[in-house]
Amino acid sequence: MNEISNFCTGDLCRLKPETESEVPTLPSSRQEGLGKDPQWVCHLECWEAQGLNSTQAGWAHPPYDIANGLARSPLGYKVMSVLNSHHDGSSEYDAHQLYSLAQTRVTAAAVESIRRKRPFILSRSSYLGVGAYAAHWTGDNVATWDQLAKSIAGVLNIGLFGIAMGGADICGFQGNTTSELCARWVSLGAFYPFARSHSDLHSTRQELYLWPEVAEAGRQALSQRYRLLPYLYSTMRAAHDTGAPAMRPLWMTFPEDVAGHRNDRQFMFGDALLVTPVLTQGARSVEGHFPPGTWYSLWNASDVVHARANGTDVTLDAPLERIPYHVRGGRIIGTAEPRRTTRDTKAGALTLLVALPGEGSGAERSAHGVVYNDDGESVVQARASPCSFLHANVTVRRDGQGSLSGTLKIAFGSSWAWPGGARYPDDALGGAESVAADGDPPIPWPSLAGLRILGWEGGAPEAVRTRSFRPSGEASGSQGQSVVDLNLAEGARVKDSTLLLSMESVELPLDCPGSLEIEWGPRKTAQYSDV
Repeated sequence: MNEISNFCTGDLCRLKPETESEVPTLPSSRQEGLGKDPQWVCHLECWEAQGLNSTQAGWAHPPYDIANGLARSPLGYKVMSVLNSHHDGSSEYDAHQLYSLAQTRVTAAAVESIRRKRPFILSRSSYLGVGAYAAHWTGDNVATWDQLAKSIAGVLNIGLFGIAMGGADICGFQGNTTSELCARWVSLGAFYPFARSHSDLHSTRQELYLWPEVAEAGRQALSQRYRLLPYLYSTMRAAHDTGAPAMRPLWMTFPEDVAGHRNDRQFMFGDALLVTPVLTQGARSVEGHFPPGTWYSLWNASDVVHARANGTDVTLDAPLERIPYHVRGGRIIGTAEPRRTTRDTKAGALTLLVALPGEGSGAERSAHGVVYNDDGESVVQARASPCSFLHANVTVRRDGQGSLSGTLKIAFGSSWAWPGGARYPDDALGGAESVAADGDPPIPWPSLAGLRILGWEGGAPEAVRTRSFRPSGEASGSQGQSVVDLNLAEGARVKDSTLLLSMESVELPLDCPGSLEIEWGPRKTAQYSDV
């Protein structure tokens, strides 16, 4: 709790006569607190001040009220009176909201100076600018289906207010949750930027393992969160750089899709993931709106939605243990094999998930994406190293005989544009020496485990080759280039319109400065000219 608050309403307060001799203590256990008034119930006698001048009366009763607790209440409802003054003479009326910003700033600075690492601060109270220092959540929600649905709008608003790391108490804070509600909530909450299950002393326990169906829903949803960790982390870095929310409403990514403007039951995470939660008790399917484009289910890549120019509404299967979510065609996102901790997951190899646009995109289809990486704990400076940004571009072509071939180009570069320009060039291998500035710290990139290409409409490629570029003297071959043939017996297979290219047997490193190109297709296609 970091707002100035005493849980009492009134301008003047005193101890109740029967409590004057009592020394309040916190309960030593959850059970001890049950049946008693907790410490956040007012134990004072309070009343309104009388004889206020016109200025004070305006502070106490402004021409508006706030809907605190879903009822019109005075500004001083359950908080410090707005008539109080601070030591410097400023009024609480003017300074109340600034308190959280000031406290959060000094707390973040203190933690950073002590630990010499990136601080994590969680603040319930907030004000403009808090998002630069802290995460925020929606506060004391209730374990109801209505509150589950409203949490989406609540977290979206937090993001629009400039706080990228926002969330709501999963399964509900007040009241007793149910197994079905908790299963649906943990599935949704896995896609909150800030994901936490939390409840008060007077609620029944709600750990996920208490119900088999909730435990399974949690395993499914949270494993997907960890699998998507490289993409989620990249999206949070983009929020840091651009101010765009990580969890965002559909209209922000698709302003031309009028049907999505009032949609508060779905959301995007970044510009590539569309999440469609179940918000109705007993439902095993859900209506979802898909903005224009091609969308692939990440539970079953053969389940594809081709949305029209004005969007398409689709009924989606939604068993209790799974939340529907889709990746947008034309995007590349980073994924990892989920492990027990984020640290261990981050240390694993990187797989690029490539979602191709629909076949209607012409003989050549392309996808692009950026993966951000750093050591996870050093203080983020205003200028990130170019070696932190891995840019990937995939192009797939169909020749006159109907055979498919593809090319992946990877290069490191500054910010969110392809190195050397705003568009992806035909040759990503030139100029790679200049992407890393002198003095940039080394970035611990994992190896490339492989590619997972959704929307592949051909068979397994006959040949897969790689070409890497390193600054002169750091690689074999002229001009710092090298060509490697991959083991096709292990490296390529097709399943459910998905091409899987495994690189694990060759352990392709991702080193900066440098770049990498992978080409696959018929044997006559996947060949480079002599260098």
